[in-house]
Amino acid sequence: MRSEEIETLFVEAEYDLLIEKVLMRCGVFASHGDYEDYRQELRLLLVEELAQATSRQEFLARYYGSRLFGRLVWQMKDIFRKQRRRNEGCGFEEDLLLQLADGRPDPLQQVEEAQRTRDFWELLAEAEREKLSQLLTDRRENQLDRRRRYKFRKALEKKAKLF
Repeated sequence: MRSEEIETLFVEAEYDLLIEKVLMRCGVFASHGDYEDYRQELRLLLVEELAQATSRQEFLARYYGSRLFGRLVWQMKDIFRKQRRRNEGCGFEEDLLLQLADGRPDPLQQVEEAQRTRDFWELLAEAEREKLSQLLTDRRENQLDRRRRYKFRKALEKKAKLF
């Protein structure tokens, strides 16, 4: 479709009302901070869909009934998913940069950690040591079932709290 046809169809069909309904369905209201951004995203998606059609009849045939509404809701959920994935990725990168900025661990901290580990090992009874070694080997080989891993881990966490 030509841009004039798209503009005419956009105005005639009042797709702004449809976009507002899609946003409300997705839980984005006028008071939301990104309301205008999401609204513009949906407008762009709608214009892209209109541009793909060769005529108005083809567009209306492709998106009869509530299919256009469903398509826009799906697109909005996809935008939310991408945004959430982008936000989650940022936190990981920041943590990684902080770890790299620290550089190597302090030798004094390594000695203290080794001493605490040795003290904890000596505190454990023989059966508890066996559980810990099974958990550590299972981490690589994955031989223990889920329940047994949970039981061993909880017992060792309880002992570590007393430590």
